[in-house]
Amino acid sequence: TYRSLPLNGESIFVRGTGYNRVDKWTALGDSHTFGDGYQNVAMRSTNIIGDYVGMGRNGSTISSSLNFSFYSRFVTDDALGVGGIAEGTTLLTIYGGTNDYAVSNGQALGTLDTNGSPYTTTTTIGALQSIIEYCYTTDPTIRILIVTPLHNFDAYSIGATPFTDVANVAGFTLQQYVDGIKSVADFYKIPVLDLDENLGINSLNLTSFMTDATHLNDAGKSISGHLIGEFIK
Repeated sequence: TYRSLPLNGESIFVRGTGYNRVDKWTALGDSHTFGDGYQNVAMRSTNIIGDYVGMGRNGSTISSSLNFSFYSRFVTDDALGVGGIAEGTTLLTIYGGTNDYAVSNGQALGTLDTNGSPYTTTTTIGALQSIIEYCYTTDPTIRILIVTPLHNFDAYSIGATPFTDVANVAGFTLQQYVDGIKSVADFYKIPVLDLDENLGINSLNLTSFMTDATHLNDAGKSISGHLIGEFIK
């Protein structure tokens, strides 16, 4: 059975049943999720997604320390009745962490808390734990997937230094945020896609796949979209 879904003025034919069928995909993220970039590619490549709700916002952190954070837009706003998870969502992707490293000198990373809530939501790890537990408390059947930050660089030029091992003012490297996010995913047994390791962008080819030292161009979005699409499958 097929049904059409208008996306950017086009029709995508959707099929799929059972666990692989995604009635509604909500994507929580930052500027990488804002607009229609990797999402279009992922939806076409999977052919199993019925509806899509984008919750991407430029400059957004996972940590609740700043306005428009993942935590505030997802958990706090839902308590106020003005946001939160879209009704009918069966799949949630959480794709962030870049701004936790980069914005306002960096956010506190935190440590994994295995003792249960409340968590320190002003840290990246604490906020992520809170979001995940909020989701499972609201709907235990929801499917969650986590996507880590991709490679970032100190300049938009061949030979640029990746930020993977460069500490921010808060004292944390981008790799530490990636590893922290992965530790949360492992604790809750949530699948995680490590774009830092799997996207294939490095200091020798970044200008072919990025618009600057942080964001992907259309070619880069195509690669990430196919990876995320396969991840969703």
